[in-house]
Amino acid sequence: MPDKILVTVHHRTKYKRQTGPADLFPVYLQVYWNQRLTGRKLKRLYPINANLSGVPGFEGYLSREDFKKSFLAKNPRGENNRLKSQIIKELSRAIDIVDKLQHFSYESFEQSYYREQDVADGLETYFLKYASRLRELDKIKTAKGYISSLNKLKEYAKFARLGSLNFSDVDQTFLEGFEHWYLNKSPQALAGRASINTVSIYLRNLRTIFNQAIDDGEISADLYPFGRKRRNRYKIPSSVNVKRSLSKAQVKQLYEVETKNDFEERAKVLWFLSFALQGINFKDLAELKKKNYTGQEIRFTRKKTLSTSRDAQEILIPVTNFAAKIIERAINLQPNGTDYLFPIYREPLNPEQKENRRRNIIKNVNDNLIKLCTRANIPFKVTTYYARHSYASIAKNDHVPTEVIKQSLGHTSVKTTENYLKNLPDQVMKDYADKIQSFLN
Repeated sequence: MPDKILVTVHHRTKYKRQTGPADLFPVYLQVYWNQRLTGRKLKRLYPINANLSGVPGFEGYLSREDFKKSFLAKNPRGENNRLKSQIIKELSRAIDIVDKLQHFSYESFEQSYYREQDVADGLETYFLKYASRLRELDKIKTAKGYISSLNKLKEYAKFARLGSLNFSDVDQTFLEGFEHWYLNKSPQALAGRASINTVSIYLRNLRTIFNQAIDDGEISADLYPFGRKRRNRYKIPSSVNVKRSLSKAQVKQLYEVETKNDFEERAKVLWFLSFALQGINFKDLAELKKKNYTGQEIRFTRKKTLSTSRDAQEILIPVTNFAAKIIERAINLQPNGTDYLFPIYREPLNPEQKENRRRNIIKNVNDNLIKLCTRANIPFKVTTYYARHSYASIAKNDHVPTEVIKQSLGHTSVKTTENYLKNLPDQVMKDYADKIQSFLN
């Protein structure tokens, strides 16, 4: 027979607290080890970590009455229920460690238990480390997104009176509570600006942190809280697709509206550059240099795929007659003495400065697009993002094959499609681009 290991919760009422109220007694995990070969019966106590309790004011000690109302109660309420849940979670974690050890010893148990405990206190630290790693890869905007997610999760933890934010705190109940809070009680909800899409973004970032920590061997996969609800896991809500494209008629209305100043002219030119260059995103547009443009085509590697794929795909954009006109207007807005093709970057900038410059330009462009769309009788707020979606939508309505659209946009998610598209002649892409933009000539 194998050795018998038993883990229980023990309220050690024989030992009073040395300082503070005299009626408080320590709460421990008690690990019994019945050794089959030696016949020895051993016992060790491990204090419940105060930081894992999730209950403000709990420091690993409880009175007899509070222990009875919380852990021993069948249906505790309020703070007592929260305290019982946290103690049970800690008990379950210890039992899982025991079950996974092929050969039990107190030393091996303690190594796993305290290692997980240290990391369990480190969700915020891990968020910050991951954001720092992203910054080292020049992914400044993504890094800021993770910090934003962390701050919003901390805001909810404070609202829920959880104290510090730990890996072990994040379970299905926590995540469902966060979703409800953000959509109904957060400052964004009270201002009418909360959306399920934002919840999805925040929690996808949190899921990435969990996956990264598990891959790094920092936490147990048992702490992973995401999945199907029927498995006591939380399912991240799907984003709601919002229409972000213009019809051919609306694109033409925007193109024909007169600009009143240099800011409006730059906004209009940059929007139509993105549209005419097959929906190129703003970051790639900003990074284009004069060497990328031959007069007949533009060649570049997407910044997104450059950092995520070992075999980043080169994008070739054929320059149509319409695109050539817009490019010429854009070049006229860019001062001499810079290698950059379009009026976004000028002097050499570090990644942080580029991100700030790009964000400011996008805000200015979007503000001026509102004015242009108002005069063009387009009844909603158009942003830079609409150019990419409008290109894809018009191409689809013109019966351009989906495979061609994917190549135009630089998508790389479908491997078989990529392999097929590598053989499409450049002239085929040029003919389709001419077809999509013909209504503007």
